[in-house]
Formats: sequence, C-alpha cells, structure tokens
Amino acid sequence: MFFPWRGAIERLCNGFWHVWWAVRFREYSPGLVSCVLIWMDSYFIVRYRPATEAIASQTLWGALVIGLLAAAFLAFYFPLVRGRALRANARKA
Repeated sequence: MFFPWRGAIERLCNGFWHVWWAVRFREYSPGLVSCVLIWMDSYFIVRYRPATEAIASQTLWGALVIGLLAAAFLAFYFPLVRGRALRANARKA
C-alpha cells in the first residue's frame, strides 16, 4: 500500500501546483485539465478503499513524506534550476 499512497499524494500536490500556476500567471498550464483526473484518482483511493483494511500510520507517514518530497522536487527543480540554465543559455546566444 505504500507506493499507491505515495503516488496519489505526489500527483495531488502536483495538481494543486498546476492550478496555482494558472491563477498566478493567468495562463494555461499544460497539466491543468489532467489534474482533475488525478484528483478523481486520489478521491477514489481514499473513498473506496476497503474499510476493513486499516492503514498503518508508519505506511501513511512514509508515503506522505516521500510524496511531498517528490512534489517539492517537481515544483522547484524545473522552474528554478532548469529555468535558470535555460535563461543562461539564451543570454549566451
């Protein structure tokens, strides 16, 4: 159960990032439409999981930490580090 929760948490955060990008910069973000589908996936994982199966707190916390770290990497690496390298290359040309 660890990896499905990790993936759902990371994709949920990524969907919020796409919404923030669209509102902040007033432009379409490529993942904006697909993030709704991802949110549906997260909803179904939470809502329709078997009620008899308890989620161990160690599993949930581990998935939360890794999912949030992955989301932070995606949210900050590409705009900051990769964007800085692209801007530097554009100035040289």
